[in-house]
Amino acid sequence: MIPLCVPNLCGNEEAYLVECVKTTFVSSVGKFVNKFEEELAAIFSSPCNAIAVSSGTVALQLSLSGVGVNHGDLVITQALTFVATASAICAVGAEPAFIDVDKSDMTMSPKALENFLGTECDRNVREVIHRESGRRIAAILPVCTLGIPVDILALNEIAERYNLPMVIDAAAAIGSARSDLDFGNLPNTLITVSFNGNKIVTCGGGGAIVGGDEALMKRIKHLSTTARVGDEYDHDVRGFNYRMTNLQAAVGCAQLENLELFLNKKKYINDFYSARFEDLTKIQPLNIPSDIVPSYWFPAFVTQSPITADVRQAYRNQGIDVRPFWKPMTLQKPYENCPKGPMDVTDAIWEHLLVLPCSTNISDDDLDKVATTTRDIFQND
Repeated sequence: MIPLCVPNLCGNEEAYLVECVKTTFVSSVGKFVNKFEEELAAIFSSPCNAIAVSSGTVALQLSLSGVGVNHGDLVITQALTFVATASAICAVGAEPAFIDVDKSDMTMSPKALENFLGTECDRNVREVIHRESGRRIAAILPVCTLGIPVDILALNEIAERYNLPMVIDAAAAIGSARSDLDFGNLPNTLITVSFNGNKIVTCGGGGAIVGGDEALMKRIKHLSTTARVGDEYDHDVRGFNYRMTNLQAAVGCAQLENLELFLNKKKYINDFYSARFEDLTKIQPLNIPSDIVPSYWFPAFVTQSPITADVRQAYRNQGIDVRPFWKPMTLQKPYENCPKGPMDVTDAIWEHLLVLPCSTNISDDDLDKVATTTRDIFQND
């Protein structure tokens, strides 16, 4: 079976793990944790070291806590996302309010955000209140869908106008760029990334937080390390043990050494498929705006007809792993009663998004097999 996306451990991962074992630095302290945090900060052009944590979901949770999201609040996010985005909001006692994505890039629509805040909410001197529920809007949480960076300029302008902090779920967007902005040094904004096994850079698990506000980053670091004060067992607030281990960071450091290689291969895979489908009408690539450099985490294509179980079985019959894309949160039972805006794009497109095998160690022969099978399934009439 040609897998959808598996880790590529082609570098110094084994050597660095052996070093951890030999030096006994296998827990949350060690040189690889420090190095990993420094290198991540540099990638995102942040003046503060990144904060490495145990998962991408935890990175979101800590970031929301850090910017002041409290029990009973609402956090505006997009419906087209992985469930971890909504789970993190609930983990801090808040509830998601869902809005639509933009058709061009599948990330949060600035127009939908402006509409929700302007028509569904009231604003007083200190707060933005969701009119129907009476709950405070505490933050905005856009998602870099498929590794495509969000429209940060437009979203940031709205966030600043409403005095709302922003936490960007950039789980798979490492190496991406938009409008030549330094994402890691925007005011009142935090970036979170994931290092799960299917991400471009993996630690086997884990996540990180990046931001340019030194005081805020220091507070989040404090929360992630049990909020311990001094050398004694004193804790000044309710904290968490969410630290990344030196073992995970060792793998991450080895992965970052090959980041450029991985990003180039991801683009190569996307371009390979796109060229092979150029003459087809039943399957088309996303029309991504020219100012965007995606990470190409998953090469995504839009099909004329929904991706059915029969289509997926046709791939499996050829030994190719193709899975459904994210089912919108508004259609998930735990979130079906959450506040939401119109979902014109999300509802129309989610069943038409096809992601194809894209491991960075995939061979050209396997790429050809995937492309040929796709052509057979979506050939023109």
